[in-house]
Amino acid sequence: MLLTNPALGLMREEVDFKDAVETFKFNDYVHLGALEKTSDVTMRFQVAVKGKEGTPFEGGSFTFTLDIPPNYPFRPPTIHCDTPVWHPLVDSSTPAGRANVLFYLYPESLQPRHYDEAIPEGWTPQRTLADIIQALINIMHLLPPHWTSLDCINNEARDQVIADYPAFEAKAKEWVTRFAKNDH
Repeated sequence: MLLTNPALGLMREEVDFKDAVETFKFNDYVHLGALEKTSDVTMRFQVAVKGKEGTPFEGGSFTFTLDIPPNYPFRPPTIHCDTPVWHPLVDSSTPAGRANVLFYLYPESLQPRHYDEAIPEGWTPQRTLADIIQALINIMHLLPPHWTSLDCINNEARDQVIADYPAFEAKAKEWVTRFAKNDH
């Protein structure tokens, strides 16, 4: 697989990032920060996803840090949600720099805590940063595919969704008010 674009002299992650910027440039729910070179990982950037109207996350802005490893695209970026959020697929107690978001692009060996083997999609080198950003939007906008009782990393939030959705919604909205009322 070709990892660089010889005509532009760009690495695959740089090409993917430029494509993601182009893909989401008119999306009012997404803001991409600058792609930065770092000492401990090849590249890093942040994505802010605004909560969608009609969801418990409405009015919030949620920042995710994506650390792109040196062997990208053969290994996926590590994704950390920097904004505390009450969500079944985000573990806000995980320290920065470690994956704390569960979604359907990762293979089983890289899942933060649990993986439902029935999920057909996983990370492959054909996936792009735009795929990851779209998955983050889907998570924060509660778009399909929805989580099941087996594929969550915040079990308390999952249990609330199943047993008492109004309580989940109230707590998620409270966390939005406390932690996610920032403009990006």
